[in-house]
Amino acid sequence: MPVGAGGRSPLPVSATRRPAAAWRVRDAILVMAAGLIFLLTALVTTIGAFELQAIDPRAAQPREIADTLVQAGFFLFLLWMISVLIVQRYRVSWRALGLRSVAWQWLALVPFAFALLLFSDVLMLKGMVALFGPKTHWPSPLNATTVAAAQQPLLEALVIVTGVVLTPLAEELLFRGVLYQALRRTMPVWSAALVSALIFA
Repeated sequence: MPVGAGGRSPLPVSATRRPAAAWRVRDAILVMAAGLIFLLTALVTTIGAFELQAIDPRAAQPREIADTLVQAGFFLFLLWMISVLIVQRYRVSWRALGLRSVAWQWLALVPFAFALLLFSDVLMLKGMVALFGPKTHWPSPLNATTVAAAQQPLLEALVIVTGVVLTPLAEELLFRGVLYQALRRTMPVWSAALVSALIFA
């Protein structure tokens, strides 16, 4: 094997350059367009449900519950679209999109970390309720959603799962795994990184 500068063997090509992605930019655009259609459909459905149930759309608690459910559904839908349009269509693994497996020891810590996070969050919210009193006396940034979340553990758990797991997972797979790699087919690294960052922003 030839020896590079400094007496070290050069890295193989596979270690310095990732092969071109099989999918194209239009596939990433299709995933994002499907996500926008999902949001529009969810908006129309939510408004219709509020009308049918005679729910005041200005009421904080029903609106925030609907927002949380729509957000969770949106990111799950994005993951499903990536699975259908990229993983299954091009017969690639999730590893090709940047998803890596971890040791089982780290996975075993997830339930404990989640329980600790949920417990700490609820304690913080309870403390805020005790400090500021009834929600009508809260400063405007601390709206009634925080009080409602403190009183509804399932809603709070869904908020944490969406914010800590679903959101970063879907965003990383879509923008860095799908879009960035598709842009790299025709662009240098800096251009692909800039375009994907601008679209993400």
